[in-house]
Amino acid sequence: MKAELDKTQTGKGLHLSDAQLRAVRKTEGPQLLLAVPGSGKTTTLVARLGYMIREKGIPPGSILVITFTKAAAEDMRRRFASFFGAETAEKVHFSTINSFCYSVVLFYAKMYRRNKPKDETNSPGIIRMLYPKVYGGFSNENDIKELDQQITYIKNMQLDDDEIEKLKTSGGGLLVRKMYEAYQNFLKENYLMDYDDQILFAHQLLSNLKPVRKHFQREFPYVCVDEAQDTSKVQHDVIRLLAGKSRNLFMVGDEDQSIYGFRAAYPKALLDFRETYPGAEVLFLETNYRSARSITEMAAKFITGNQNRYEKKMLPARKEKGSAEIVKLKRRNLQYRWLVEHLEGSSQETAVLYRNNDSAIPLIYALKKAGIPCRRKNMDSLFFQNRVVRDAAEIMEFALNPSSTRLFWDLYYKFSVRITKKAAFQAAHHPSRRSADPLLHALEISDALGHKKREEVRRLRLNFQKMRQRNNAREAVAAIRFQMDYSHANSEKLFLLQALTDQEETIEQFLEKLKDMEEELNTPQDKAAMQENPKIVLSTIHASKGLEYPRVILMDAVSDILPAADNDIEEERRIFYVGMTRARDSLLLLDYENESCPFIRECSGKNAGWKPGSTVVHKKFGKGRVVSNDGKTIVVDFQRRGRTSMKLDLCIEKGLLR
Repeated sequence: MKAELDKTQTGKGLHLSDAQLRAVRKTEGPQLLLAVPGSGKTTTLVARLGYMIREKGIPPGSILVITFTKAAAEDMRRRFASFFGAETAEKVHFSTINSFCYSVVLFYAKMYRRNKPKDETNSPGIIRMLYPKVYGGFSNENDIKELDQQITYIKNMQLDDDEIEKLKTSGGGLLVRKMYEAYQNFLKENYLMDYDDQILFAHQLLSNLKPVRKHFQREFPYVCVDEAQDTSKVQHDVIRLLAGKSRNLFMVGDEDQSIYGFRAAYPKALLDFRETYPGAEVLFLETNYRSARSITEMAAKFITGNQNRYEKKMLPARKEKGSAEIVKLKRRNLQYRWLVEHLEGSSQETAVLYRNNDSAIPLIYALKKAGIPCRRKNMDSLFFQNRVVRDAAEIMEFALNPSSTRLFWDLYYKFSVRITKKAAFQAAHHPSRRSADPLLHALEISDALGHKKREEVRRLRLNFQKMRQRNNAREAVAAIRFQMDYSHANSEKLFLLQALTDQEETIEQFLEKLKDMEEELNTPQDKAAMQENPKIVLSTIHASKGLEYPRVILMDAVSDILPAADNDIEEERRIFYVGMTRARDSLLLLDYENESCPFIRECSGKNAGWKPGSTVVHKKFGKGRVVSNDGKTIVVDFQRRGRTSMKLDLCIEKGLLR
């Protein structure tokens, strides 16, 4: 590496901006480098490592580089080796936080002659095994996945008993505490540690055992952390303890790109960096080299809607304008046809991004039907195991098999008709012989139900009868959604099921299709087909983080999906922002007249800048100051009226607020 860093060349092929050079030269003391999307943060970190070793003479073995995943650690090592040599790269410690914490646990075991802990990583398998004992009945993969995430969240956020007691799963409303206690007891009884326990134990050792803490502080006087916004609260504490003596800590991240709250990512640690490390310096990389000007400008304006962030800019390096457009569609169910038309024969690599994997299910079917190959990233088949999807399938099966007592027992309590267990028992054991719907007709004439309920059962029976006679899958799903008073009729899963139906498809054909699709998604994509590198990529926004594409289409950005109703609105805005900034040349945001999205409105300018502190004028209430705005409800402190809460949609639609 050359000493003349002002020439903006720090090694073979490494060209740095002035802002990157400032970060490279700062090798002592605590620093936080805030890097906007596409600003070359990895290049900066690699160049800084090389500068530390070649120019400052820092031994490579004394540097610990912590990354978010194993793949990221190996990629960083390869990139460093390509510029500064494989031999030097092997001496630098590139590691995940989990791997480092496990080394702390192993050192303790050796130093104090304790048994080496067993490394247990199959937490879903343990939860699946414990589920029948803890909750009774059979588990589904949605519950297993969520319970696993919740246990990780508990440990990484260091929740207390009262906080744990409040946690429930979103699907089944299961008390997480019960599984957490059973899971921890199982690990303890079998002398096992999962990844999160390794971090907690390492934190405990570094906090309480001075010889352990001193050993690792001596071994790694220089600590670099990549993707710091994805680091959890307890992980930040481990890093703080490790860097406590030398204070030579270099963190790279961007609080605007923190999107892993469900894994206990703790972006507040970046906001509190100067308080945690007195005398720390915060540096900025504010130039986006990835995206065309229109994309950068739209995304930069959009993210200012968040309050809990550093005041920073995102400036485009590219002169090309590119395109950032909002595509208006009358209804959301029309998006699949639109996507097929715009993706067919595309010569440009295009990523279709969405908040949840479920969104891709109808699109996968539509693309397959049109003969358009695609790559699926991190796709799973949990949609088909969801309770609502299974209920819908059983409702349609029962329509075709109205004498099935198994299906009857599964379904009788899932409609708005409050059928007592006594009435259901009588109907199951004394079915009517006078009807093609023997079980429902028996309920309809049952003395165990009042007149009103019997009339409700009659309407339900007629719906089942019509479903059987018509035998049309699209009409059947529509009936479940709008006519049968099914208890989860508003579920997004039913919209997706209806989007999967074909016009003349029978119920039998549709149910068989669901089985085929589930099997297909459980089967890895054909390697030979993937080697041809299809131009279409389907991915969640989370799985696309760190990647970029010439063209990006964001679909299913609607209220309660993106932004999700049960998550922090600022993280939801960050997720949308990350999706936008994956695009290099073209960004398309799908908007639907029948379902609105506050984020799309913000991008279109109708809601831009309406953040707390902004001055607004109401048609009737006059001038006021915005107190809060979560995208759905805006609270304004008016000079004459005082604080007033209003529906933002309505204010925009009626032109009441400007």
